[in-house]
Amino acid sequence: MRAIVATAVDGIITIDERGRIETFNAAAERLFGYGAEEVIGQNVRLLMPEPDHSLHDQYLRSYLETGVARIIGTGREVVGRRKDGTTFPMELAVSEFRLRGRRMFAGIVRDVTESHEARTQIEALNARLQRAMTETHHRVKNNLQIIAAMVDMCTLDAGETVPTAEVRRLGEHVRTLAAVHELLTQRSTRDPDARTVSAREILERLVSLVRSGAQGRVIRLEGDDLVLTSQQGTSLALVANELISNALKHGSGVVELRLQRQDAWALLTVSDQGRGFPREFHPSVSAKTGLELVNTLSRLDLGGTVRCENLPGGGAVVQVEMPLAEACLEEGSSLRRLAAPEAAGDQNWGAS
Repeated sequence: MRAIVATAVDGIITIDERGRIETFNAAAERLFGYGAEEVIGQNVRLLMPEPDHSLHDQYLRSYLETGVARIIGTGREVVGRRKDGTTFPMELAVSEFRLRGRRMFAGIVRDVTESHEARTQIEALNARLQRAMTETHHRVKNNLQIIAAMVDMCTLDAGETVPTAEVRRLGEHVRTLAAVHELLTQRSTRDPDARTVSAREILERLVSLVRSGAQGRVIRLEGDDLVLTSQQGTSLALVANELISNALKHGSGVVELRLQRQDAWALLTVSDQGRGFPREFHPSVSAKTGLELVNTLSRLDLGGTVRCENLPGGGAVVQVEMPLAEACLEEGSSLRRLAAPEAAGDQNWGAS
């Protein structure tokens, strides 16, 4: 028995019914940092930090009251204290035995630091996964609601049939939503706690999607990189997609897309070099489905305003002004400028 106890991997300690240590094996010495001669005769509470004294007393009192030899606390984590004052999580199994008529207790102690850390990491990962799933659920639900609203807008005045052009527009917006969702998912993969997205990445992806249908038209993208919430990023992508599509359809020349930060606000500007808006045009009266969508998203989702004007030298310009969330202002304060050098010409950032 002495050989088994001496060579055991786990710490084995025996105490009398007063809590005084009587034996202390080699594994316990390594675990607690005390030599056996330093602890024998001492109260076992020497090996526990102050907050856990009550737990020790609870175990001991249970044995004294019941008089039943049984294991208590197996699998129950408590904290041990080493000689140098540091603590560690331990698993403690206690049983009662009798030695020459005396009531004794044997404790088997195991350091579970590694399993404790692994469990803590797993719990943190599970919590992150749950937050990510919740965020994805809300994002997908919001996107589906946006699609449903766009379908309602398309069919509102269409009667029994919907023009093919409207269906194509709807398809473009669905692809835009899918691209934004992909960006947000990629960022969540890198950082599960991420709740924001780069405006640069969104607009670059958008221009790449629109490029195939631009029929050789140049789309120039420049401005400040801003940090947006996921909801702002989704709505901004839809608004920008609609404005670019309108500029390609009704305007001519280069389509310029610019995003600028102005204090706590962001200003999105989309302009072309065409004939501009008709003289009788008024956004609240003359706007069709596209600008209705822009107005709705800008006002309700972005909390901003929309302004439509003609440029003095020809062409139309639409500006969307929206407030930036406080967290986005702090995170985006160090982001670099996105505008490419003037010498780049049509090879400017995002140009096609």
